[in-house]
Amino acid sequence: MAGPGAVISYIIRAGITFLVIRALAEMTAAHPVAGSFGACAELYLCPFAGWITRYTYCMAQLIAVGSQILAVSIYCRYWFPAVPAPVWIAVFSVALILINALNVGNFGEFEFWFSLVKVLAIILFLIFGVALFGGIGVARHTLDNYPVRWAGCADVACR
Repeated sequence: MAGPGAVISYIIRAGITFLVIRALAEMTAAHPVAGSFGACAELYLCPFAGWITRYTYCMAQLIAVGSQILAVSIYCRYWFPAVPAPVWIAVFSVALILINALNVGNFGEFEFWFSLVKVLAIILFLIFGVALFGGIGVARHTLDNYPVRWAGCADVACR
């Protein structure tokens, strides 16, 4: 329903994000210190800006990791309903802490394999999507099931 405006807004946002990332890369290359975004904010703005940037990044990571651990526990409860969710939360939390406590080489190895799993899953989803819409090995799926609203037509089933 948003029309081409949605695509245009995504393109504009992608351009802004690209410019911000380039600016951060330039600042990091000019001042290679530990602290990432917070160090840049502290150096170029003020110490409070550095603190608030680090605090925001920390909270975002805590929320993201917490929600991902919760999602994994929900999946595992679906597959193993006899095991309660807190057990899965504890198991995956301990595993995540152990992986992060290892040396950098081992952490990089884990990240490589986890990223490979994600990339392979995306490739498989694309292949299955093409197979479904192309009718390869299954009945062909089309967009006929989606209602089309014509101008002046208030009924969803109107085509």
